[in-house]
Amino acid sequence: MFIRRIVSVICSFLALAIIIYGIVYYNPIKTNTITYDYFVWISTALAVYSFYIDLKDFSNKPVYSTMFLGVMGILIVVLGRTLSYCLNAFTVYGYIGHLVGESYTINGFKISLLIVPGSICVLITSIINTLFGEPLILLTGFSFRDLYAYIIYTYGKLSLKVDNILSRNLSLLALIAFAIGFTYRFIPEIYYWPYLIGWDTVEYVAHLADFLEKLNPFTSYYWMGGLRNCPPLLNILLTPFTFLVDPWVVFKFYPSLAFGILASLSAIIVVKVYNKSWKIGLLAAIATTVFILNLRISWDYQRQLLGSIFMLASIIALELWEIRSFSKAVTVSILLISCGLSHEVTGLVGFVLALTLLYKGFKTRNTYSMITGLIALVCNTILEVWYWGKPYSYVPSLGYTPPGITNSSGVDASEALSYFIAGYGLVLPLAILALTKYSKQYIVITTTTLLLAGLSPLITPASSIVTWYRFLIGWAPLASSIAVVSLIDVSKNWKTIAIYMIIFSLPGLAFTYNHYLAMNYTMALREFPWRLTPSPPQPYAGIYLDVYNILKQNQELLRNIIVIADASMARYVHLLIRNPDPSKLVWLWYLKESINKTVCSIAEELNLSKVLFIISFYNEKIVNTGCISKVETLNNEYPWIALIEITSTKPNQ
Repeated sequence: MFIRRIVSVICSFLALAIIIYGIVYYNPIKTNTITYDYFVWISTALAVYSFYIDLKDFSNKPVYSTMFLGVMGILIVVLGRTLSYCLNAFTVYGYIGHLVGESYTINGFKISLLIVPGSICVLITSIINTLFGEPLILLTGFSFRDLYAYIIYTYGKLSLKVDNILSRNLSLLALIAFAIGFTYRFIPEIYYWPYLIGWDTVEYVAHLADFLEKLNPFTSYYWMGGLRNCPPLLNILLTPFTFLVDPWVVFKFYPSLAFGILASLSAIIVVKVYNKSWKIGLLAAIATTVFILNLRISWDYQRQLLGSIFMLASIIALELWEIRSFSKAVTVSILLISCGLSHEVTGLVGFVLALTLLYKGFKTRNTYSMITGLIALVCNTILEVWYWGKPYSYVPSLGYTPPGITNSSGVDASEALSYFIAGYGLVLPLAILALTKYSKQYIVITTTTLLLAGLSPLITPASSIVTWYRFLIGWAPLASSIAVVSLIDVSKNWKTIAIYMIIFSLPGLAFTYNHYLAMNYTMALREFPWRLTPSPPQPYAGIYLDVYNILKQNQELLRNIIVIADASMARYVHLLIRNPDPSKLVWLWYLKESINKTVCSIAEELNLSKVLFIISFYNEKIVNTGCISKVETLNNEYPWIALIEITSTKPNQ
């Protein structure tokens, strides 16, 4: 007892001395070093340990004693450490900074000074308790031990009530799961407001605006430089909201709302399909929320995100229902067709599930099943053919094949392997366990379909699927759900589960709430950003908005001139031009040659006399040579927005 008291006093004294020493000699604002953060952590740890000794020695003493001063002190210390960390991380790193040894902002340093008065309170408490052999009692009453017992008792009663409510109320569980997914995904939207998160998302806004003008779901629309038959369901569902807010605002909310629904469906699959408890369902929702591949889908695969929702909903319905009524047949038909109306990837899943349903209907002589499967099969087939523009593809080494088939390279095979292993990581073995242990026919069929398509460059490189990585990532919402089922089967120890979930969530947390930690990890994955931010991120996102506003002031010019823009800037130009022809808004993915030669080449091809040329942050100056007779910039701050007059379409060689 005596030795512990001495240790407590020494620790509390060192906690105060170290933080004061750090402030005086290693002030991070004056020295511009990170050494101070080590002093902050050491001081915090010593203060906490000192109070822990006091609490352990005098837990049977009343709360209203000198121990209360220690409680207030340790709360102030922890508050100072936590808030300083948050202020530094939010300013320097995005959200989550380095755990130890981070740079300090002025506000982060100021708030860390709370550790001084907090440490003083802990030191006074420790000294008094040591000198008098026990705390000085101010008022008799319940002790810390009584308080702890009461908390445990209350927690137990509350847990029983919650368990009773959520076990009987699936809707409430789904709502909680939705709140988890929505909140996690919406925080970046708030953080980067008003900028759109993702690269394609800007084009989705322009595409929705185009749709509002035509209101025809089955016609070709301008999409990234060309006319394309796009899956129409997302536009159809979002159109009513555009009567309330601008399409830009719609896409600030849609990804988070859809992500919340995805988390809800994950919980429902685990609870209803696998007959697990609500706690496991909630854990599945958390796993789906933090899984990096699901987060990447929400970054800018907006149609595929919608398709993933209908895919999971279709699986739930098919696994739970025997389709022997008209209402169930109609519901399943709508879900399967919606898979195809949402995205090409989930359209393939809808096609295969419909084919399976049709086969089972014939096998069991179930008319409802046969008709449902047949209708969904035909609709998804028509949709897939319409998206591809023709019912076949031509591969030189094979000849004519079904649409969407191509001859992949060795690079694709290598990327498919790294995407599969690195992308799914800890999810993979547990998901495979769930697939082999539980007989869930439609889940197995969905998995097989997506993995065969996604790994086609590795399995059949001569006849692989175009954009195979979109199919490979398409399994992610299902895989993250069923992996949790196996996790609980493998271990019932909550500590083991907690450790696994922490490690499992690290890539997703880094991707969402840090600017750099996920950078090298995501390099192993095809078409994968390394952070959940606008693309390009700040400060460039602000520059793009500035250019957008400049162009908005010149809309009359935009309506009467051909625009040539690089891919990043063309998205913002498209926001201002409704349903452009590809020859009206020329989309440059990259420059094959100099700016002058590029302009002249396009001018010759389209027989142009004047163009508005926009290329982001390019250092090469546009000069009056070759076919270019006059260059006029629209804004001096951004000289790469130039009005160019063409006199000759024959550039100098």
